[in-house]
Order: sequence, then structure tokens, then C-alpha cells
Amino acid sequence: MDWLQRMNHAIEYIEVNLENNIEYEQIAESFSRAFQNLHGLTPSSARNAGSQLKAYPRISFQIILKGVVGMNYRIEKRDAFQVFGLEDIYNYDNIANQQGVSIPEVWQNICKNGEFDRLRQVGNWGLVA
Repeated sequence: MDWLQRMNHAIEYIEVNLENNIEYEQIAESFSRAFQNLHGLTPSSARNAGSQLKAYPRISFQIILKGVVGMNYRIEKRDAFQVFGLEDIYNYDNIANQQGVSIPEVWQNICKNGEFDRLRQVGNWGLVA
């Protein structure tokens, strides 16, 4: 277990037991091991003058929003319409259907076998992407 895992373990123990009795010896042991793995010396020996310790700047988080250009839109009232298409099931792991065919391959196949043209001809509405 590395120093970061030990620190996280100590913090997690504190959080889980905030409303219970906290065994400070368990926290101290985890903290002491993490401290020693990080700094190369125990917390008690770090108190000695001239001990070399590592310092890190305060952790901060930044959130960057992409696509911050405003998008104009409007709500339209339309008559009822039908939606039709091809159905398949894909999973997130390999982005392929149950037969192992990827989405780009599906598009290639329906263009080659004429299914795309048949779907487009069903309605005289054009292609909606």
C-alpha cells in the first residue's frame, strides 16, 4: 500500500466513524506509515531541527467548460409525426453490437445493402441526423 492509499485509508476511517468512537491509534498508525513513506522519516523524528521534509502546494481543482458559446434555439409546435429506424443494442465497453459490429460498420453496411435508401424513401421528409 503506498502513502496515498494509507492517507486515504486514514481519512476514510475518520469519515466513516465520525459518529462513533474513533480509535486514534489506528489513524496514527496509518498516518505515520504514509508520512514515513512520503518523507523518509517518522513524524516524531521530523520534529528534530534540520529535518528535510517534502512540501506540496495546496491542492486545487479547476473546472473548464468547453462549448461555452451560447446556442440559440426556439421551441416549435409541430403536428404529430412518426419516428422510424433500425434498432440494435450496443455496450459501452467496445461500442459494438452483440454480433461485434461497430457503429461505423453498421452505417457502412446499411449504405451498401440499401437499407439506408429504403429508410430515406419511407417518408418524404428528408434526413434527420
